[in-house]
Amino acid sequence: MRVQDFDYDLPADLIAQRPLERRDGSRMMVLRRSDGTVSHRAFRDVPEFINPGDLLVLNDTKVIPAKAWGRRGEAAVEFLFLREKAAGVWDVLCKPARRVRLGETVFFADGFQAEVVEAGEEGRRTLRFGEPDVLARLKKSGSPPFPPTSREGKRTRPGGRRTWPDTRPFTPPKKGRSPPRRPGFISAPKS
Repeated sequence: MRVQDFDYDLPADLIAQRPLERRDGSRMMVLRRSDGTVSHRAFRDVPEFINPGDLLVLNDTKVIPAKAWGRRGEAAVEFLFLREKAAGVWDVLCKPARRVRLGETVFFADGFQAEVVEAGEEGRRTLRFGEPDVLARLKKSGSPPFPPTSREGKRTRPGGRRTWPDTRPFTPPKKGRSPPRRPGFISAPKS
């Protein structure tokens, strides 16, 4: 599977820039498998489509500040932390990946550093940190990985280069939503 397999055209005016105040007003596309018809409804209507015996899966993970900027030499590199393989060992995507080679050391904020122990295709790398609690460091110096289609995801510094380091504070979810139980979601939710 390749990252570009997930590329598709999405008109800019259909991309939410912030969550709705009332989340149940989020738009929902309904595809009737019986006849192939498509309709557009609000999420509050979802009970109309659940039948006895259906399985409803709820996502109780919370967004982690999984985006962090690192330096390899003079180059600023954007990292998206995907999953923890073992204590202190993480799979990441990095951009530009050509700057991050096997065996090299990457330096993050506050003296935090990692060695590149695996180099895969399409920007995939595995980093080994000198300490086991990488998530605690991300909570201090990481940021939510806003999609590049959002205004937040297009934040740049003068000259069109991405801001480094990204100092936007991590904003916890608003009150009134079901509290997330465990960290692990790496994409900022949009409605």
